[in-house]
Amino acid sequence: MRRNPVSNTETIRRGVFAKSFLDEQQASALLAALNEQNDFQFKAMITTLLFTGMRGGELCGLKWDALDLEKGVIYIRTTLAYNRGNKTKGKEKYTLQTPKTPRSERYVMIPASLAELLKEQKTRQHEKKAVFGPDWIDRGTVFCTVNGDYFSEQYLNVKFKKLARKIGLPEDIHIHSLRHTTASLLINADVSPKLISEQLGHASTAITQDLYSHIFASSKVKAMQVLELALLKT
Repeated sequence: MRRNPVSNTETIRRGVFAKSFLDEQQASALLAALNEQNDFQFKAMITTLLFTGMRGGELCGLKWDALDLEKGVIYIRTTLAYNRGNKTKGKEKYTLQTPKTPRSERYVMIPASLAELLKEQKTRQHEKKAVFGPDWIDRGTVFCTVNGDYFSEQYLNVKFKKLARKIGLPEDIHIHSLRHTTASLLINADVSPKLISEQLGHASTAITQDLYSHIFASSKVKAMQVLELALLKT
């Protein structure tokens, strides 16, 4: 390699990561704010991120043939990648790729409420497609621009941060924080690290436990308090 690809990065400071996710009340406030939005697709995208823990690229690269809405299953097989610096004529600005690791290819179960939301998204997309006719760029993705092209993860993040500021969420929150939010809510619900690792598509359970060690620690404290209350309730 001609250069060190991480030479310009900074060491992660302990405690910074702990601020980059929403607690249960903040997540509920976000869902309530989404219900007041006129942009249905934006609401569906953010809700899907919260309920699945998907990466932003996985969401933007999600295709309709990877959904089984009757069974409530999303198969994560692709991710949308931005071809940074690619100005060659005839080259696509975005390309669909396989997820970052073999275990990133996975399936997640979704609740009935999200399945209904995605069914509505499909209906609305078909209506847009009929309006555009032959000018529709059919990428086959669940979420797209007004003419059917790939939806940018960066643009989604801009829209999300704008809403986050409006409803008073922390300034450092971004769409990847929703993935951390999903993890923290699952941990606090006493879901096993193995299942959380599979949900997030981590290469191993050890990565999950390492990334969210501070949340696991607080969850253990809560478990101890619950046990104490149960044993000493008299």
